[in-house]
Amino acid sequence: MQSMTGFAHTSTSWRNLEISIDVKAVNGRYLDPVVRLPRELMSIEADIRKQIQGRISRGRVEVHINLNAASAGQEVNQTAVDNYRKIAENLQQMGIEGALDVSTLLQLPGVLSSPQIDPESEELAAALSRGITEALDYLIAARRLEGATIRQDLSQRVGRLGTLVAQIRLATGDVKNYYAEKLRQRLAEISTGTVNVDENRLAQELIYYVERSDISEEMSRLETHLGRFAEHLKSDSDDVGKNLDFLCQELNREITTTLSKSPSAGLSHLGVEAKAEIERIREQVQNVQ
Repeated sequence: MQSMTGFAHTSTSWRNLEISIDVKAVNGRYLDPVVRLPRELMSIEADIRKQIQGRISRGRVEVHINLNAASAGQEVNQTAVDNYRKIAENLQQMGIEGALDVSTLLQLPGVLSSPQIDPESEELAAALSRGITEALDYLIAARRLEGATIRQDLSQRVGRLGTLVAQIRLATGDVKNYYAEKLRQRLAEISTGTVNVDENRLAQELIYYVERSDISEEMSRLETHLGRFAEHLKSDSDDVGKNLDFLCQELNREITTTLSKSPSAGLSHLGVEAKAEIERIREQVQNVQ
């Protein structure tokens, strides 16, 4: 299991260029690769996207690549230096004090020029591919580490939800007694003791209310979904996050139906607790690839 969040940084080199690669991943329902490149490398954006798609299936993945020329590979732009010197001389003639030194010159735009980059170079493409592969390796390792923590948390929450479902199933045994008492109280209020209670009619009404509030099917489906959820937690497939997300929707559907049928405050309380636990599970599942 992998989390969908993570960050990785790596660097590589090609000739006199230092290549810096940052990869950041955040939650997303689908894979959304974003590649930010220097202008010179725009032609290889599609290749980088393919690398991402081959390793990651969900989430927004941003790849930032920067090129820095090593100082030994840079050249002095003599024309730019001459222009800056003329400007400095003109300013001095205007009475402005100060001198143009080497350290200041080196920081001025255009003084140092980087070597020309050939985007079609196979060597450059290979260096970039190696760097991105390494960065994705680091990213996936970090996502797996966080995924192990999420798996443990989900396992505990699913266990807690299973306990609540079992308690709800046990509580349904009191539904018949609950409705019988409610009906007797209602009849007593209406008749004020002057009308005899028809036990057959009472039994029919009781059956009607008990059937209307029967949640045995919902309980069976909840238990089935929890079993499938536990199985998926053991899986390392790329679509485990989508499967868990779907199961969360089904769990929520069944517990909502259960709450709509709950006749007693105790049963409703357990249902609300279960619904809250499902929501916490769903929030965690949003982090899973």
